[in-house]
Amino acid sequence: YANPFDDFFGGSHLQQYTYTSTYTEYDSQLKRVEDALMDRNVARARQILSGITNHTGAWYYWSALTDAMQGNRVSALNNARIAMQMDSSQSAFRELYNQLQSGGNVYRQAGASQGFFGGLCNNSCLTCLAVNVLCNCCCRGACC
Repeated sequence: YANPFDDFFGGSHLQQYTYTSTYTEYDSQLKRVEDALMDRNVARARQILSGITNHTGAWYYWSALTDAMQGNRVSALNNARIAMQMDSSQSAFRELYNQLQSGGNVYRQAGASQGFFGGLCNNSCLTCLAVNVLCNCCCRGACC
């Protein structure tokens, strides 16, 4: 099943997160996960992670990166938090967590600097009303 929006948007939603890491992996299984992510093979990374039963801080770190590359920000943030809690001595774990946690703020700050504050979309009632008005005015009510 092909995604009809792939051509229009320049690819699938996978790999929204760019893989960069200062962490050095020494475990052979997790090194395979790192290699898969460097090759942008997120499905392979997830498959390798699924086969590992010992979930160390490093496992949660690589799982968070995999989730982030799949666009699953909530799971990525949770896994990065666990990695950081399990091994707080790893600065790469803290950096990933902070990067994921501030991800939404980066977009909000960039939008605000251009004069967009997103108030309409922050209020679901106002958004629904605006869509309804647009549909009634532009489409004579045919789309709602």
